[in-house]
Amino acid sequence: GQNLGGPLAAKVPDVSPGVLLHSFELSGRALNPVRFDVDELQEVLEAEPNNDATVAKAVPIPSVINGRIDQPGDKDFWQIPFVKGQAIRIECRATALGSPLATELILRDEGGKDVAQGDSLSANGDPSLNFSAPADGKYTLVVGDKFASRGGPEFAYRIRIAPPPKTPDFEITLPVDSVALDADGAKNLEVQISRSGDFKGPITLHVDGLPAGITAEDVKLPEGAAKGVLVLKSAPNPPVMTALLKVTGTAEVEGKPLVRTAHIHSVPGDSSVEQLRLVTTLKTPFRFRGTYDLRFAARGTVLKKKYQIERGGFEGELEVRLADK
Repeated sequence: GQNLGGPLAAKVPDVSPGVLLHSFELSGRALNPVRFDVDELQEVLEAEPNNDATVAKAVPIPSVINGRIDQPGDKDFWQIPFVKGQAIRIECRATALGSPLATELILRDEGGKDVAQGDSLSANGDPSLNFSAPADGKYTLVVGDKFASRGGPEFAYRIRIAPPPKTPDFEITLPVDSVALDADGAKNLEVQISRSGDFKGPITLHVDGLPAGITAEDVKLPEGAAKGVLVLKSAPNPPVMTALLKVTGTAEVEGKPLVRTAHIHSVPGDSSVEQLRLVTTLKTPFRFRGTYDLRFAARGTVLKKKYQIERGGFEGELEVRLADK
């Protein structure tokens, strides 16, 4: 970093594996916190050359591999030995730790055939792969950036390779922290489901904390579902108000009910937020509609743009003024 005058050291705290926020000190003053990933598995560092399968570094299971896409177009190859039926979870940590890497993961068998892949664009964050080997062999994991024009020393990644959790469980994530609901309207709230421990059972979603005049029916997700949609509905003419909601999911695991509370999507190290802010708003009956128009106008001249007003039953006066100046 700038103005440090040399490297700074940190002692790894004796805590459970996870992402921590750590603040270094310089001349007695705390610097901005950085995300620090702590794990108990063996750490494997990248060693060049590793840009094709013939020089891929062997990776023991379980372990955490560390590398960088240090220049545009760079691809890192890692060799993972599998036995038939062996199941592992490959979990990338790049964006979660502040890396700009748009990670792309590709797993290939000994014949060079792609058997699993994922990227940060489709995963809504750092990608992960769950894989069960159909045959013995030395498989290859290819790590790169989704865009070949990107790379540099800051494009770092950590990838955890380990057996998946054995305990059946699930996690519910909300992509937003607030919802505005028009009077006499409806709004879809999408939730994301992350399953672990080979859990595939149905899940029932429920919303707690709904104020009077607002309803949301329970939704039962089918087996294996990775997402669901709750529909918030407003009665006619409710008061303008705000409320804090909680979304819960209930499933049956090994004959017992398992309840999980949804949390707002966040990066590791941030505080977990489980409450969703609901705001009811007055529905605006009128709209201004304009046709897209791109033209040049000389300075000092007059440019006219026409709009249509959809009143929606509103007959009162409307004041119109320019929003962009």
